[in-house]
Amino acid sequence: MKIAMDLDNVVFRWSEAFTEYTNVKYNYCDDYLDHRQWDFFNQPEVELTEEQFLESYDEFNKYRMWQSLKVYPYTKESLCAVHAMGNEIIYLTSRPRDSEMATLKSIMKNGLPINGILFTEEKAIIASDLGAKIGVDDKPLTIKQYGEVGILPVKFKHNYNLKTSHDKEIGISCMEHLVNIVQKST
Repeated sequence: MKIAMDLDNVVFRWSEAFTEYTNVKYNYCDDYLDHRQWDFFNQPEVELTEEQFLESYDEFNKYRMWQSLKVYPYTKESLCAVHAMGNEIIYLTSRPRDSEMATLKSIMKNGLPINGILFTEEKAIIASDLGAKIGVDDKPLTIKQYGEVGILPVKFKHNYNLKTSHDKEIGISCMEHLVNIVQKST
């Protein structure tokens, strides 16, 4: 079975690292746990502006900070278990295309299984074309789109996506839960 897997805020702890980076850069005290919506820079309690977000995101990519992101607890073990069951893990990410080498280094450095990686905003369409049966993401729109194309949507839960839910969606807060979902789906 093929599984479409997002990277940031699903496998890698992107929000924590990015918030720490922007706090140092702008001398802010934002907490990534305060992010209550996808475009968190539009929240009044978050100091970071959209312009600062975009500038910092470009720097994050320019300095290849993708390769220094930490994975969530039990992610490596869980993905390796899913892969050992004979499943293919294809990473679908909306990271910039020129982050490919840093992204691959990070995946390899962390010992994560990989059967492919694609850089795209059209995750559900690509996952469907690839024959994925499960799609794991944190972005509410992507979760919705997975369900619309017949892929089992698995939402990695965060404060910013708790208020949304879609048909057949399964929410997880730890990658260990994915192992059980995969076992039940085969």
